Amino acid sequence: MCIFSRDITSVFATKIFTRKSAPDRQYLVYEMGYLAKEELAMILPLPIEQNPGEEPVRFIDLSGYGDFFKDLDSPFDKYFGRSLSMKVGDSVGLKVHSVGEFGSLLCAIDRGV
Repeated sequence: MCIFSRDITSVFATKIFTRKSAPDRQYLVYEMGYLAKEELAMILPLPIEQNPGEEPVRFIDLSGYGDFFKDLDSPFDKYFGRSLSMKVGDSVGLKVHSVGEFGSLLCAIDRGV
């Protein structure tokens, strides 16, 4: 489930792919469409180790592979799901990673929250 930094009109066509590739490694690909009246950030919470070190997540730019989900979906029937969104306040002091035409950032949260 993702979170948006500003009000949105609509979220649609959400697609998620995840796969474990090693005992301590997994891949996550997330795609969605949205309508909004202003620029915003999409926040996607990811579980990571308590003290993961400097860079526990590596971002891979798939903007050049527009058919990723189409290629994955072609052998299977279509399934439809729902996602819920919530509004949160602005964050400061986080490192932004460039991923294609988007910026992405990583922050740790207390699992007790």
